[in-house]
Amino acid sequence: MAQAMKKGILSIASRIGLALLLVLAFLAVMEFIRACQTLYAVHPWAGYALLGLGGLVVLWILWVLIRLMFVTRPVLKPPKIADHDSAAPRELRHYSAYLVKYLRRLADNPNLAQDSPAARQWAEELRRSAASAGGRGELLTAIRKAETQAVEPLLAKLDQQAETEIRDCMATVMVWVAMSPWNQIDMLVVLAKNASLVVRVTGIYRGRPGWREQALIFANVIATISAIKLGSLAKTFMQNVLGSLPGTAKVVESLTQLVGVGYLTSVVGHMTLHRCRAFRGWGKQEAQQYFIAHMGNFAKDCWSIAKDIVMPRVQGVCRWVVDLPGSVWDGLKNAFSFLTGEQSGQPAGPQQNFTQPNYPRQQPLVAKLLDDPSQQQR
Repeated sequence: MAQAMKKGILSIASRIGLALLLVLAFLAVMEFIRACQTLYAVHPWAGYALLGLGGLVVLWILWVLIRLMFVTRPVLKPPKIADHDSAAPRELRHYSAYLVKYLRRLADNPNLAQDSPAARQWAEELRRSAASAGGRGELLTAIRKAETQAVEPLLAKLDQQAETEIRDCMATVMVWVAMSPWNQIDMLVVLAKNASLVVRVTGIYRGRPGWREQALIFANVIATISAIKLGSLAKTFMQNVLGSLPGTAKVVESLTQLVGVGYLTSVVGHMTLHRCRAFRGWGKQEAQQYFIAHMGNFAKDCWSIAKDIVMPRVQGVCRWVVDLPGSVWDGLKNAFSFLTGEQSGQPAGPQQNFTQPNYPRQQPLVAKLLDDPSQQQR
């Protein structure tokens, strides 16, 4: 009873949280429209440019949603079985047939090209085992073996690729929001990056979630821009509380937007990941377990970003700063050596020995006149 009540509270809390985020997103959109009006008052073409950029992003997101809904094939739906351990033999046979189709689809996935022969072999082995199984126990053993030794390892490889995409997208939007001074441009960048993240993660698994789940994912995509408005509210609050401290409000705004955008991007990415990989189906129980475990996923993503992306760049900058004085000193010494004609104790260039050409000595003109009798007579 207590467990059911806890799950119900979590479900209600997640819905309320999403509703509040969508309200903040609506306020952010209103702020974007006001920014367009302000730019229009400065110059009409400036307002039209910002509004046109926002319209292009919205049209692109709609195109992505339509393409996912009508072009990308949906993930396979498993038979509804409450408990596999207590399922009837007929239900297990239906599930084994579904698992064979699932393994064949994994074999067709180009992201698992090296494992395609093994996946097809597992599908054929499961089909033969299900056909020759004499009882419920043998059928359940064959299903468990295929799940643990074939399906889950293959999905783990796809999960690794999807996690990389999520971390890269988180790092991009967090750095952009932290460095950019324009909230309206930040909104468009966050929307575009999260929509493209859904496309990339879906493409890794070669299948989209159902209509309801896909609509929920894109509702969270829209909710990501609420972090921009939340940062503005935090800035206003800090200006009212600590107005005498210069720069504090802007730092709080940047930190709020950075953490909020990173967390909501992680939510979008992992929502897509878990719904695309759920080969046993996605229901309320799986959604509640995901909601509880997501804070750990966000902390792990932040640590991976810090360890794999931020720290190597910080170390590179630190090494550059440490080596900078020595590099400057070496450059000054080389320049001084070049100007003085010496470099590292050696002459500036290869020495060349020039010798005076041995031209015949010419006789002076006066002596020539005295020696020549014809010249004397003249």
